[in-house]
Amino acid sequence: MSAATERFGFREFTLQEGKFHLNGKRIYLFGESIPVAHFGGFERSAEDERERLYRYLSQFRQRGGNIVRTAHMPAPEEMPNIADEIGIMVYNEYASPPKVIEEKEFQRRND
Repeated sequence: MSAATERFGFREFTLQEGKFHLNGKRIYLFGESIPVAHFGGFERSAEDERERLYRYLSQFRQRGGNIVRTAHMPAPEEMPNIADEIGIMVYNEYASPPKVIEEKEFQRRND
């Protein structure tokens, strides 16, 4: 016999009659843009940075927050796991390209 554990976050996020629903329950999104530039790259250990991020998100959750936006910069690698542990959703906006690139040119640049 064997077992495996896999984290996967929320299962279903829908809009019903103009209201957000998470896993079938109505939810009000209360969030803020997280200053991701403040986490990482400051000659602190990875554990210190993880602790700072955990503390920041925990305090945000205690104030009633349930979603953060990672505006303009990539979030620290451990952020999704920390947010999942605390019960916060992450809107990762960084993956959006600044402009549409013509497909052939995009492929040429990335081959």
